[in-house]
Amino acid sequence: MNRSVRNAIIGFVCVLVGVVCAYAAFLYFSYISDIVVSGTAYGFRIGASKQEAYAAARPAFQGRQVYIMYPVDRDLFGPLVPIHFTEDEYAMLARRDFWEIYFVNGYWNSLSLTFEEGSLVKIYRHRQYFELP
Repeated sequence: MNRSVRNAIIGFVCVLVGVVCAYAAFLYFSYISDIVVSGTAYGFRIGASKQEAYAAARPAFQGRQVYIMYPVDRDLFGPLVPIHFTEDEYAMLARRDFWEIYFVNGYWNSLSLTFEEGSLVKIYRHRQYFELP
């Protein structure tokens, strides 16, 4: 094998390895799995009432397309419907103790709020652009 062919193969392999490494780095650094049980995060405060959390959602998600499951069955599954967090839409979430908000951009991209006795006790943020095995 002459030197130029060998150099071309080595160059191709280096570029291929570089692309694979860059993609793996993107997946690693774009992954979020964050649980918050005290303080504030993503525009919400632990200990807030449902009404306070709902009011905080409007500025937190302004300009973004977000969805919730509504109505939900006993397993908390249902069709996704858009939500703009207006006063009229509060009834969709008021009786629930678990709010899962989905964002349009991304593969799996959501924010979950868990309430106990009417107060926010957990915020879970999840985003991944790949499917885990």
